[in-house]
Amino acid sequence: YFFATLSSWVYPTVWSYVAIERFAWSDQAVGFSIAYYGVIAFISSAVVIQVLLPKIGVVRAIWIALIVEAVALTGIGLATDGWMVYAMITLALISSMQDPAIRQELSNRVDEDAQGELQGGLSALTSVAMILAPVVYMGLFTISAGDKALIYLPGSPFIAAAAMSLLTLALYLIAMKSRPPDEDIPD
Repeated sequence: YFFATLSSWVYPTVWSYVAIERFAWSDQAVGFSIAYYGVIAFISSAVVIQVLLPKIGVVRAIWIALIVEAVALTGIGLATDGWMVYAMITLALISSMQDPAIRQELSNRVDEDAQGELQGGLSALTSVAMILAPVVYMGLFTISAGDKALIYLPGSPFIAAAAMSLLTLALYLIAMKSRPPDEDIPD
C-alpha cells in the first residue's frame, strides 16, 4: 500500500516542473493539464471505481490498476510531446482502482474489531508517502533536469513512480503466493 501510494503522489509533486522543463509549457498550459487530470479523476471516481471495480473484482482490479499505472507513468516519463501526456493521463483513468481495491483487500483480511487500526495505519502510511514524495521526486527531478543534469531525463520521477507500482505488484504477488490455500479473498 505504501509504495502504491508513494507512486501516485508523483503527479501533484512534480508534474508542473516536468511539463515546463520537458515541453516548455506556459503556466496556462500546465493549469489546463492539471484541470484535465481533475476531470479524469472525477470520471474515475464516478465510473471506474463505482462500475468497473465491482464487475472485475478486487484481485483483478489490483493487477490491472498497477500494470496500467506503471505503463502510464512510464509513458509520461518518456513522453516527447505534450499530446502523449494527455493520452497517458487518459489511460491512467483505469489505475484509479488501485487504492480502493487494495484497501478493500486489506480490510477483508482483518477482523471487524481491527478495521479502525487498519484504516489508521493506512492513513499513517499515506501521510508518510506525502512527506517523502517531494523529497524523492524533486530530488530525482533536480539531478535529471536543466543544464547541469547528470543524465537529462526530466521525466525520471515518473519512471521511478512506475517502478514503485511494479514493486507493489511484485509484493502483492508474493503475498498472494504466501496465502494459505483455503484463504480466498472475495473478488
